[in-house]
Amino acid sequence: MDNRIPKNIISSFFALFVLTVCAKQNSQELFLQANKTYSNAQYKQASLMYKSINPKGRAVWYNLGNCHYQLEQYPDAILCWRKAQKNALMAEQPNITTNLSSAYQKIGREYHPPSRFNMVIKSFSTPFATWLLQFLLVLSWYLLFWLIFFQPRSLRYYYIILCVNLCVAFGLMIAVYFRYKEENVIGVVMKNQTAVLSGPQDDYHTLYTLPLADEVVINERRPGWYKIVRSGKSGWVSIDNITII
Repeated sequence: MDNRIPKNIISSFFALFVLTVCAKQNSQELFLQANKTYSNAQYKQASLMYKSINPKGRAVWYNLGNCHYQLEQYPDAILCWRKAQKNALMAEQPNITTNLSSAYQKIGREYHPPSRFNMVIKSFSTPFATWLLQFLLVLSWYLLFWLIFFQPRSLRYYYIILCVNLCVAFGLMIAVYFRYKEENVIGVVMKNQTAVLSGPQDDYHTLYTLPLADEVVINERRPGWYKIVRSGKSGWVSIDNITII
């Protein structure tokens, strides 16, 4: 049996690798050009350049939000900054919060940022942090069993490891809870006084309306419609009026 890898497969993988590297370099170059364009106060052109970058990281979303703000497109700026906020580092959160507060003020609303405690807890719900907590939990249980079987008289260390076990388990539960909350699909209202209907058709009656830049949880999707929940009340909204974060 011939175990050699066909040359065409090797060539295909090499070509794919080269294309991936080139695409990444092109994105980085385009990002730098967009930054320069923004510095020259060419906000419309800069926004188009940022939009053409795929995939978009938090820096791209943040800078794109700045462009929309300068163009007085405040709902779009809020949407971009909220997307940047999802994966932003703790050190980046204050700037995003300041920008969001300013954008909400421009549309006559008040922004209520998450508390610092919530942001710290949320930082422990990242995939890496969750994996690390799982590793520490297994390690602490291993140490606990080792003390029980090989050092039965070391009660002080036994209680210390037990306390560590409980703390890590509690931290893991919090991380899982926030990971579950992150799985909710959040949408931003892009049209003021958006009607929430009792069903997914225009002829259903209006239950209530949503203000501009309000955030809702999307529970269901149908052609042209989202089923949303806001403050415990559900209804249907046209897909044209909601943009997912």
